[in-house]
Amino acid sequence: RILSVSTMLVTGALLLVAFAEEQPKQATTEQAQSSYVPELAELMNIAQARFFRLSYAPETGNWQLAEYELAHLRKTFDVATKFYPVFGNVHQKKLIHEATEPALNALDNAIGSENLRSFGEALEVLRLACNNCHFQAKVGFIMVDKPRKPLSGPQPRP
Repeated sequence: RILSVSTMLVTGALLLVAFAEEQPKQATTEQAQSSYVPELAELMNIAQARFFRLSYAPETGNWQLAEYELAHLRKTFDVATKFYPVFGNVHQKKLIHEATEPALNALDNAIGSENLRSFGEALEVLRLACNNCHFQAKVGFIMVDKPRKPLSGPQPRP
């Protein structure tokens, strides 16, 4: 009889330990299900920062950075349209992809050929596409500016 009580206590303790170990896993799963979703404005701020880094990368001959920023700019647009396919009665998904895809593809080609002139032209098309998208989404007061200095070719690094 003493042995069976001891066995029950040990079994109970092991069950409690197993239950306690399982709790953090459940909390993590619940946290993942209610994870943070950035506001559309936050995503567009990220896109603008990527646009500016993209625009200056060829200035130093850093075509790898241009390629990197372009890939992440695409991802930012994809995330924005995933979370906000429709925003304020505007079909963001269609608008963003139709407005930016041709310019993004042209930038891909310019980066692949390391052609500064084509890059500058495609970047301007993207800038205008973004501003047009903002206008159509009724936030035309938000404008993507031109880079402050013209694209002139690789500059020596300090």
